[in-house]
Amino acid sequence: MNAKPRRTVLEVWVGDRKNPQLLNCLESPADGEITEQLKLLPGGDQISTVELHISKTHHIAIGGSVAEGFYARYREFSRAGEWETMCDDLSLDSATNLLISYRDQIRDWKRLVEWKRRAITDKLHQQRDEHETQKLTLWFAKGVAFFMGFLDTGSKSSGKSRRK
Repeated sequence: MNAKPRRTVLEVWVGDRKNPQLLNCLESPADGEITEQLKLLPGGDQISTVELHISKTHHIAIGGSVAEGFYARYREFSRAGEWETMCDDLSLDSATNLLISYRDQIRDWKRLVEWKRRAITDKLHQQRDEHETQKLTLWFAKGVAFFMGFLDTGSKSSGKSRRK
C-alpha cells in the first residue's frame, strides 16, 4: 500500500560548506523535476545536494553529481536516527528512483539501496561542547557587567561625597 504524503518539498543546495545557497525549492515535485535537479548538481568539493522533505522531521538528501555518482542520507527524528548509503556512486537512475519512491512512500523504498547507520556521538559531543562554551561565555559576560556596574556605582557615590 502506498501512502502518498500530502505535501513534499524538494530543496537544491549548492555552495561552500560554510555557506551553501538554496538554489531551488519545489513543492510536490514531479518525477521529471527530480531527475532534472539531480542532473544540475555540480558535485566537486562543495555542497551539492538535493533534499526531499516529507515532514518537518523526515527527509532524504542525495549528494554528488552525474559524473561522480550519488550517495544518499536519510534522516528521521526518532531512535532510527540518520542513515547513509553503503556505496557513494549511485547512478542517476538509482538516485532518481530512490527519491521518487521516498516521495511516494512506497513501502520498500529503503530496500532500493543498502544502508548503514551514521554515528551521531561526535555530533552530540560537539553540541554539548558548544552549549558549555555558550554557558561559560554568558556567565563571564554577566560577571563583567556586574563588576562594571559595581565600579560605576562606586564612582557615583564617591563623587557625591566630594561635593558636600
